[in-house]
Amino acid sequence: MADFPALTPSTRVFTSPQRVVAMHSNMLGSRTSMQKSNAYIGGRLTLTFIALDDTDVLEILGHHNYHSDFYSFNLPASVTDGSTVFQPTNHAWLYLDSPTITRAGGLNDVTVTLDLVPVAIF
Repeated sequence: MADFPALTPSTRVFTSPQRVVAMHSNMLGSRTSMQKSNAYIGGRLTLTFIALDDTDVLEILGHHNYHSDFYSFNLPASVTDGSTVFQPTNHAWLYLDSPTITRAGGLNDVTVTLDLVPVAIF
């Protein structure tokens, strides 16, 4: 599980994940919640990199081509430092979509969207 390239994004948009919980109501209308597992779901992270050179873009594309939507990976500290992004224990990231690249003036803007997923431990 190779880490994502150690680049610092210009912006991060993070949707915090939620625990897997089942809600039950009784006949009197009171509700009870029960945690179904230690897994989190629904975590999403959109990273935008502005003015990258071709070498950095190829590093992101190579990582995506290897991992695609099958192999999960971790994020290096350079991606999450100074933000509220967190990765719970036994969770990793998957690409939600292919990276989007916009080229202007010889440099590239790249947007990557990632999904937080539980990792099975055997």
